[in-house]
Amino acid sequence: MPSLAQWVRPRLLTDLRCDPEQVIHQRQWWRLLTAVAVQDGGAVGSCFNLATLAVVAVLACRAWGGPRALVLFACSAALLNGMATASGAGTAGSSGATFALASSIAGLALVRSRGAGRLRAGLPIAIGAVILALGNPHGIAVLTGAALGILTEAASPTPAARNRSSGARPQATLEVL
Repeated sequence: MPSLAQWVRPRLLTDLRCDPEQVIHQRQWWRLLTAVAVQDGGAVGSCFNLATLAVVAVLACRAWGGPRALVLFACSAALLNGMATASGAGTAGSSGATFALASSIAGLALVRSRGAGRLRAGLPIAIGAVILALGNPHGIAVLTGAALGILTEAASPTPAARNRSSGARPQATLEVL
């Protein structure tokens, strides 16, 4: 895993990070995806990001099925790193894509649930709006992930067909919340 290998070969961070100069002027668009493979938060930040991703990935695979969870993670990484690049910020790390993947589950639950379940599903999305208002860019990740979750669910076939094709348990998302 590059995130761990970067401690032996620190140049990996420079080689894979999403640097606006490299992405825009050198046309190295692949950096929009490779930036999640390295971490710019030091050893503690790296360990936290990887542990969080491990937990979120399990929950997302239960909710979406493995292939959809992977596509949601990759799309989130590309979108968020694209936004960061457009704003002139260089970035590396998996936290944004992990936040987005986690909140995609909230978006899914928001669409599938009723009554109090909708309130519980909306809470992480509301928290994302608050942290964005406080100036933390992870709020963008939360709102992006929720929107991707809602759109993915809306574009999916009927629930019975979706669950057969993804291998997901029908109520897995609601059990998480």
